Amino acid sequence: MTDFDYELQMAQLNLQASGVETMLMATAPAYSFLSSSIVKELAHYGGDVSSMIPANVNTAIKLRVGGK
Repeated sequence: MTDFDYELQMAQLNLQASGVETMLMATAPAYSFLSSSIVKELAHYGGDVSSMIPANVNTAIKLRVGGK
C-alpha cells in the first residue's frame, strides 16, 4: 500500500465517521519519494539529510541521533 492509498483510506474513513473532509496535496517531484522513515534511517547511519528537510527538523534529528 502506498502512502497515498493509506491517506485516501483515512480521508474516506474520517468523512464517513465524522463528516470531516480531508484535502490531499501533491508534492514536488523532488520530494515525492521521501518518507519520515527513510529520512530517520539515513540520519541514523550518518547520512546528510539537510537537503530533504527543514533546518529546524534537521537540527532536531541530529540531536536525537547523537550529533551524527
